Amino acid sequence: MKYIFFDIECANCYQGKGKICSFGYVITDTSFNVIEKCDLVINPAAKFNLGPDIVLAYDKNTFKNAPMFPDFYGEITTLLEDEDAMVFGFSACNDARYLNNDCIRYNLPSIDYTFYDVQQILMGIKDTRNQPSLIGSCLEFGIEENQDVHKSDDDSLMTMELLRAICIQQEKTPEQLIEQYEQCVGLVDEYVFRWKNPPIKPVKPVKEQSPRSNKMGRTTANYKKFLQFLENVTPVGNDVPQNLEGKRICLTTYYEERHFRQMVVLAQLICNSGGRYVVRLRDCNCFVEKKIYKADGEIRYCSRYDTVKRINKSGTRIDILSFEDLMTLLSVDEDDINQMSENVFLSDYEDAEGEIEFVTV
Repeated sequence: MKYIFFDIECANCYQGKGKICSFGYVITDTSFNVIEKCDLVINPAAKFNLGPDIVLAYDKNTFKNAPMFPDFYGEITTLLEDEDAMVFGFSACNDARYLNNDCIRYNLPSIDYTFYDVQQILMGIKDTRNQPSLIGSCLEFGIEENQDVHKSDDDSLMTMELLRAICIQQEKTPEQLIEQYEQCVGLVDEYVFRWKNPPIKPVKPVKEQSPRSNKMGRTTANYKKFLQFLENVTPVGNDVPQNLEGKRICLTTYYEERHFRQMVVLAQLICNSGGRYVVRLRDCNCFVEKKIYKADGEIRYCSRYDTVKRINKSGTRIDILSFEDLMTLLSVDEDDINQMSENVFLSDYEDAEGEIEFVTV
């Protein structure tokens, strides 16, 4: 018997489907002695769109010049379907789905195997619904890590070292941990992933915010309040030019997520001018881009902008305005918006329907 630890990196996960660009693995004996460590670099045949904090171990040309997934399919299948091996991963349900995505994408047979998720074992030990990260868990167990870049075989090795540390702490073998925490068992059969015993869904906490916080990430209380405002906003003022009649407007995330109070003002002004602000790109027919500059002077575009450009190439038309264009149509400038936003606050009460009211003074 041997243990196999694996990890996957993807170029992007558009529409929830990963395009694999590396498959790393570590093979050990049952005493966690490393037998083999390997990183398979794969041409994803897709655009790279990574999170802001993710840096991969190789440059894009290395991925572009690498073989594509079908060239590695046989090796990966032999590895994961080995009946003399136990397969482990960290948050491996995501990796399982990525493998299914690429097998379907390239019309390859399903890779059917059983795996054991170290993250779920750790959640069972802690009796928590909060999902720990690999890095945080390694730090907790005193395991040295270097996560300046994401490298699949290094992440696989960290997963192995984490499981070994858990076994030492709990004075149990991996097999005993699996028996105790059956929610860690994942199964893939005919492109379908499922848990043997579904774990309790993790909690997605609403972030605590100060009453004057101006951030509006998707998990914040401000975002929920902004959605309530959009549901109830109505035009204010007479004889306002209807420059945005019929426009469903969405702004760059770089501005939206950092300017809660300004977004309240903008949504009201857009409504006054005959338009409507929407938070989902698929609902908009007009996208507003505000240039954000990197330290080197280059313009940084958000993922929404890239998506709009791609949609427009496909034939659907979404108008693109600059932030300055929007200001002109609203007959204001950015200083006006900032000044008006200082007069926006949340009332200390809720109305009869439970909806938070916004009051401007």
